[in-house]
Parts: sequence; structure tokens; C-alpha cells
Amino acid sequence: MHSRSRTPGYRDCLKQAGITPHIAALAPDEVAIAGLVAAGVGVSLVARVPSLDAAKVVQIPIKDFDCYRLLYMIYDSTKYLTPIVQKFISFMKKQGEV
Repeated sequence: MHSRSRTPGYRDCLKQAGITPHIAALAPDEVAIAGLVAAGVGVSLVARVPSLDAAKVVQIPIKDFDCYRLLYMIYDSTKYLTPIVQKFISFMKKQGEV
């Protein structure tokens, strides 16, 4: 999932990192993205915004990612996570500051 207004920037950063995301949904902002994640639509990279602190998702800071924004991966820790999503979260935790 990506924020509609920031999608091209994030896509460029991900492409440079060799990552091709599967975009399940588009949302207008990080709060809407957090709502989709909490609803079980997927995981996402988002900008750090204070309003995410109240969302029912887990935020993982991502370091050493050459992009113009500090990104966080968020997911709903109360939902079932498929093995591939668990593997991706584990990978991101190793890359992040957790």
C-alpha cells in the first residue's frame, strides 16, 4: 500500500533498492494506510507522522534506506500473518532500529 501523493517517490526509492512492491491498495495519507493495514489488507512503508502513534499497528523505523523520508513499516500484530509476511517483517526488523 502506498500513499497516493507520495507513490512516485517511494516507488523510485524501492526500485533503486531492487524492490518491486505489490500494491494492493492506494490511500491518500499515512493514517488511511494504517487503517488498511489494521484491517488486514497488507503491510506498508509510510512516512513518520505523529498521528500513527494512535494507530493499532506496529511501526518499525527503517535505517540506511536512501530515500528523502524516514520510513516505517507497519503491521497489525493482532491479525494472522502469513509465513511470507512474517519473513518480510523479520527481515525489516533486522534492517530497522528495533
